[in-house]
Amino acid sequence: MKARSLLRDAVLWAVLAVMGLMQGCGPQSTGVAVITPDSQVRRLSPAVFAGSSQPLPELTGSSPLSLAAGGMVSTDNKGEAEVKIQGCLTLYVYQKGSLTRSTCRKSDAASGLGVCSTDGMTGVINQCLNKIDIQTPSASAQSNSTWYTVIYLPEDQLTIVQVMEGEVAVRPVIDPASDEWPEAQVLGSQSLWFTAPGPDAPVINGLTGRQALPLEDWQILRPALIERYPDLDMWMAAARQTAERENQVFPEYLVSRTGEVNTRFVGQLWADDRIQRAMETGVDWKGIVQRVWPQINVFPSLLIHQDTYIFDAREVVFNRDESLKLLADAEFWQSAPTITIIAREEDPNAVLFANELHSALVDLDIRPLLQIASASDFVKIADFLLQNPDTDSPYIWVETAGEAFMR
Repeated sequence: MKARSLLRDAVLWAVLAVMGLMQGCGPQSTGVAVITPDSQVRRLSPAVFAGSSQPLPELTGSSPLSLAAGGMVSTDNKGEAEVKIQGCLTLYVYQKGSLTRSTCRKSDAASGLGVCSTDGMTGVINQCLNKIDIQTPSASAQSNSTWYTVIYLPEDQLTIVQVMEGEVAVRPVIDPASDEWPEAQVLGSQSLWFTAPGPDAPVINGLTGRQALPLEDWQILRPALIERYPDLDMWMAAARQTAERENQVFPEYLVSRTGEVNTRFVGQLWADDRIQRAMETGVDWKGIVQRVWPQINVFPSLLIHQDTYIFDAREVVFNRDESLKLLADAEFWQSAPTITIIAREEDPNAVLFANELHSALVDLDIRPLLQIASASDFVKIADFLLQNPDTDSPYIWVETAGEAFMR
């Protein structure tokens, strides 16, 4: 299940910006790089889909596939694709990305100068002499010989440009109904810029848009956006991997520290598939971690009775009513079990999470018992649960891991 269904259709604008330019508009007249028939796409991680028409076939290996003008690429929530054009332009389709030819501005429709991004983030490493023009519904970004990312967040019509190396010329859309652009502003290396439509520049967390800001101000911008757009952290981590592969600059402050809350459901009670699904949907896993740890990237993983493993439960859609129905179908309340939530006293972050989980279960009319155990008692209980996974007494065992929780 997806954390946000809208982001499933995220667009790789950079690829589209250069598609279709082979017809009626060559590079000599536009100055924009052209996708040639020998352009290639390959998957960096499954699942990646590419081709000339829908439905797109899935790439099943790491070998590159020719991508002709008008071709399309898409990925799922874990996929990532690389598109190479003319040997000097590399574009990255990050998670939940897809592309379709579509200009944002009426004045650009005939010239093929731009494309319309409707969602998501792309990374661009451009070493060509020609410029590439990336448009979103609220901005345009033109550049050559540079490494940068462009993000478009549709619910706020917000465009964010992060320049790691080189220069990018940016222009905001003031009035989406107008075909007029204001003058371009040139951003240098280590710059951050954002905009949204309207006569006034947007202000987010005290930062004013439509001006060059230090890239490190991302640490101020991110907390104001992460609850509505949780994929931001995933994209930043993917962009860091891009930079490492391509020997590009990528400041560590763009990537939030990551932590994991490991939540294990032990006991025969959890063998019932309906009760398993009730636990998945009946707890607002994303809401808990964002409320408790707003400044860092924490994901809850679930292991339910050795049968069901969910790597990141933030992607599960919270639905209390569905959970209550599943529990009723399973006759959960007839047996009225008490569920013990156990956390180690020396793991304060696990204790915080266990308290939140206790409240979430109470909201489902479940009787939880919170047990904060000393290190020695915790080891004894953990050993017992490992040796008796089908114990009659249901447990939820909480521990934390990752750099975010290291002292």
